[in-house]
Amino acid sequence: MANTPYQDLPSTTTPITAESLNRIYKGMIALGLDQDTYSTSTNYAVGDMVIHDYRIWECTTACTGTWDETKWQVVPIIVNS
Repeated sequence: MANTPYQDLPSTTTPITAESLNRIYKGMIALGLDQDTYSTSTNYAVGDMVIHDYRIWECTTACTGTWDETKWQVVPIIVNS
């Protein structure tokens, strides 16, 4: 059987190791997901995008102030069609 990128992933019963967490964190850094860019003092318009809680979000309702998830939708990094 050919090697697949997910072949070496742990099963649901495999303990998470420091090495595996480090790999995940490096991936988050590479994708720019390690820095929260949402600011309570910014006026956001529909279509604006931010990083919040390690995810990419797109504004669906103009807003400012305290984070309100109902005014945002998660933007998937990978879309399989």
